[in-house]
Amino acid sequence: MGRIVVTAGMFRALDPHERDVLLGHERAHLDSRHHLFLAVAQLAGWCHPASATVVPQVSFAAERAADETPAAACGDRRPTARAVGKAALAALFLPARTAAGGTTGPVPARVKALLLKAPAHRPHLDGQRRRGAPR
Repeated sequence: MGRIVVTAGMFRALDPHERDVLLGHERAHLDSRHHLFLAVAQLAGWCHPASATVVPQVSFAAERAADETPAAACGDRRPTARAVGKAALAALFLPARTAAGGTTGPVPARVKALLLKAPAHRPHLDGQRRRGAPR
């Protein structure tokens, strides 16, 4: 079991609902063991430089998957989008830069994805569809 560490500055920057979103996002990372996927991608990049190009995609996919957990839990994707953006912007002003910048990079793409239509339910990813079962 892993631990979630959040700075006091980040906690102060978010309102109680946004804190719930942040903690739900981080719990999703732990529950889905995203750190293992990221470690494998990084190791592949070290073993073969051409594989290093997948590291940002794996990282983005892990972040997006973790974003969807609190969005689904609250039933409204907008508060999650707002919390993701606000946390990234708050991190810009924290002394020990704990997160990616909020104005460039993957954060705007994550917020945009949350503000778009929810992803279609894919039962095969939830283990409900077995191999060879009709679609």
